[in-house]
Amino acid sequence: MEKPLITAKYQIVKLIQLLGMTNKNISTEELVCILENTKSIYYNHAILDAMIFSLKSLSQNKLYKKECLTQREQDVMLMIGNSQSNVQISEALKLSVSTVETHRKNIRKKIGIKGNSNFMVFAIVYRLQHQNLTESSKYLS
Repeated sequence: MEKPLITAKYQIVKLIQLLGMTNKNISTEELVCILENTKSIYYNHAILDAMIFSLKSLSQNKLYKKECLTQREQDVMLMIGNSQSNVQISEALKLSVSTVETHRKNIRKKIGIKGNSNFMVFAIVYRLQHQNLTESSKYLS
């Protein structure tokens, strides 16, 4: 019984990553609907709730307000969403590893997410949303 549940979590995260790597777009509402329906087959509602919260927050641009995340925290968040380690982030941004860890801690406090898996899912969704906003702004300019 344990293995299919882990597989479901893996498939959800992979779906989100795949959507980020392809040009296939679905609306935020459609993705939230998919995740809500996934609750009936997936035991860890906390991770699904974190994903849904992330999507709704990002779709309402709550995390793009200057007072929420600093530019450096946004940079760290995007790199976490790209599955980069603290060491990789520190090297890329020319920061100490402890500074990166502090940024992670501050981000978690600001967005109210607990647990590494929930935080990682949020970071992936954040990166995907940021990508979509960046691509959308290209067409507007």
